[in-house]
Amino acid sequence: MTHDLITKNIEFLKRINSSYEFKIDDDLYQNNVKDNDLIHVEYKEYSKIEVKLYDDFDSYYLLSLDKLFKEYCGIEDKKQENFMVNFLSKLQPNIQLKNTIENIKNIFMEFMNIEKIDFYINPDLKMLKGNDFNFISTEKIRTVKCLKNELYLPINLEDGFLGYFKLVKNQSFDLYDIYLIKTLEEHVRKNIENSFLENKFNIILDKSLKILTKILEVRVPGAEKHCENVLEYSQLIADKFGMTRKQKENLKYGSLLFDVGKIGVPENILNKKEKLTKEEKDEVRKHVNYGYELLSKIPAISPEVREIVLYHHEKWDGSGYPKKLSKDEIPLSAQIIGILDKYVSLTEKRSYREKLTKDQALNFLENFKGEYYNPKLVDKLKEVINDD
Repeated sequence: MTHDLITKNIEFLKRINSSYEFKIDDDLYQNNVKDNDLIHVEYKEYSKIEVKLYDDFDSYYLLSLDKLFKEYCGIEDKKQENFMVNFLSKLQPNIQLKNTIENIKNIFMEFMNIEKIDFYINPDLKMLKGNDFNFISTEKIRTVKCLKNELYLPINLEDGFLGYFKLVKNQSFDLYDIYLIKTLEEHVRKNIENSFLENKFNIILDKSLKILTKILEVRVPGAEKHCENVLEYSQLIADKFGMTRKQKENLKYGSLLFDVGKIGVPENILNKKEKLTKEEKDEVRKHVNYGYELLSKIPAISPEVREIVLYHHEKWDGSGYPKKLSKDEIPLSAQIIGILDKYVSLTEKRSYREKLTKDQALNFLENFKGEYYNPKLVDKLKEVINDD
């Protein structure tokens, strides 16, 4: 009965001129055999069936064939209950592409009874080089493909081919495994695409910011290192305040860009070693407006980062600039960058003074606690420095 149903399916495939090769025990059925098979699986228990398919088939048709082959060979059908629900419930998006891929690999390892899984990236994606990925060195597999104990799941994004997962097990995969992969393909693709676009955006943004900081370094020697030190401390203080990932990301960009407006300040004023005149001080103070206006022209820069640039010279008592904001009117992120800018500056050597020790710099800030600086922020900074 089962054998008859299998042969009827083979006859159907022949009528529609599909390319295939079925070996059922000692009987061989072939049609339009090609050099490269798309699916090659094997069923072996009381009887043996070897299947080679050269065309792409609907996943539900493969599922129906799988049931017939297992029944004919006497293989117990061990389909997992609620497989799709369980798999998708663990599919977690992540802003980092590497973490998203690792999450997917772990889920496949848990649910697919495989020995190994790797992900290979398209080598044409140069922006991802240096990110600890495996790059494809052979064929770029662009459709689901199974070669007995190797199963390939390609990830094709709107922008093009990203790469593929390669699943490996000790014995042959079956058509049920391929059905699962085909059913999951779109869900996995969307999960990775969201992460890839975010990752791509961050790579481009990071490169753009590095260009701006390099330009600032030319105008203000030492600015790049100064910003990096501010960045390091900002992330530690953010942890003390229990800030979210997004808030920490804004602090990161704010740390690198808070003084970018100095690009618009005349060089003779920026590099003047003598005391600045009132007019020159007023010109320097304009850098917060220049920076805000510059970043407002870059849509990728969030309003929160622009506020850091604009308000990092505001003071707790309202004596700062440009808007004389006071206390909690000043965004916390701008307060953090403002106090770190001062602390790091105090611990750096200047042409007009020697650098201060950490304790001396903290004592300076303590003297202006509740006047220039948020008392809680001064205390958190002291905790960070003492933990360092």
